[in-house]
This record gives sequence, C-alpha cells and structure tokens, in this order.
Amino acid sequence: MERSRKIAILAHCLLNASSKVEGLASYRGVHPIVQALGDRGYGIVQLPCPELTSHGMKRWGQTIEQYDTPFFQEHCARLAEDVALQVREYVRCGYQVGPLIGLQGSPSCGITTTSSGDWGGHYPEEDMARIRAARERIDGSGVFVRELVKRLEPLGVVFVGIDEREIDDGVGRIVQDL
Repeated sequence: MERSRKIAILAHCLLNASSKVEGLASYRGVHPIVQALGDRGYGIVQLPCPELTSHGMKRWGQTIEQYDTPFFQEHCARLAEDVALQVREYVRCGYQVGPLIGLQGSPSCGITTTSSGDWGGHYPEEDMARIRAARERIDGSGVFVRELVKRLEPLGVVFVGIDEREIDDGVGRIVQDL
C-alpha cells in the first residue's frame, strides 16, 4: 500500500490521557482527533510531554506563571530540538508535515491560550477548589509551543489548538481544514 506522506504532530496527552495531571482529562485514553486523522491517512508524531518529563506523574496542575522559567524553557528547547530534527527529515523526504495540534489552555502546549494563576508554593487540600476556580485562560502560547514555533514554523508547520472542553466541535473544526 502506498503511503499518504502526510504527518500530523500531536501533543502527548492527545494520544495518552493518562499522562495528564490527575483529574484533568476529559477523555479516557486517546482523544477522538486521533481516529479522525487516521481516517484521513495521517501518520502521527507524538510530542514528548515536557511537564511529565520534568515533573513526573505526581505533579500538581500548574500555570504559565510556574512554568515560564529559564529552567523549564531550556527543558522545552531541548525537547523541541529533537522534534525539529524529525520534522526536518520528513520534509527532506517529501512529506507534508502538519498540522501540529496542541491543547488549548495548557501552560506547555496551548497554541493560542494558556492557563494563568498567580500562586506558588504549597497549598492545603481545602484550598484546591478555590485555586482551580482562580485559574483562568489567557491569550498566549504555552512554553513548549513557543520553542516549537521557533523551530517548526520556518519549515511550514501550521499550529492548531484543540479545546478538550469541546471535543466533538474541536475535532470537526480541525479535520474540515485538512
């Protein structure tokens, strides 16, 4: 069978909801966008999860204010460089690469929105509901996406955000443009 020569790049958690901070996934395993892309002949490159690779599975949900540090930026830059090498090889061999689909509201993989909340340090469990309510979405890209944009936009990769709060609408909106 002939290859489609089309590659989509997806945020790690779209292919593995278990990598998300406990309680934040709105789907059980893989996001429906995966099936929609497969039905259209796309191969998939799974991005590494910079939050998982730097903070592990038992991390707290954090915001752009906690992640936008020189340390995390450098971690994301290293991961983005590896992704860029893969993309350059696909492009060199004549593949159509993109879209890159990130997760709106993510402090790492948000394309046009990220999460914001100005707190830090330890907080007691009884404050969790207040903290979750205080976190808001703001305009801006996540830390990892900024590093990916630097390396992949020059290669022609288009960036698209999906909002997991609108699973069916988000999938339909993305795949209609493919």
